[in-house]
Amino acid sequence: ARIVQAVPIVLLGYNVGAVAVYSTFTTLYAIALHANLSWTYGPLRYVMASPSFHRWHHTMAEEGRDKNFSGFFPVWDLVFGTFYMPAGRQPMIFGVTDPVPPRLVGQLLYPFRRDRS
Repeated sequence: ARIVQAVPIVLLGYNVGAVAVYSTFTTLYAIALHANLSWTYGPLRYVMASPSFHRWHHTMAEEGRDKNFSGFFPVWDLVFGTFYMPAGRQPMIFGVTDPVPPRLVGQLLYPFRRDRS
């Protein structure tokens, strides 16, 4: 996926080294966001999405549902009232309530189906 993003940027004339550093950073950042970590980044939690912030995005718990949409800058969730990261707590349940198709193609098409009940 990073190659699909990086190649057009390089073809537009951006420095290959800069694109390589950026791609490496965003890859490691995405891995950290999805790791089982409780990091909040302290006072930077409002500036940069942390693993704790992102875990609340994936919770099935009603209190955190439809929260934390920002991929990198939580300030947007603050602006739109969707920021949720209670101090000292982590969500315990994750996923969706309705059944997701077992195969890859079905999973890729799943968000676009109207009959997801």
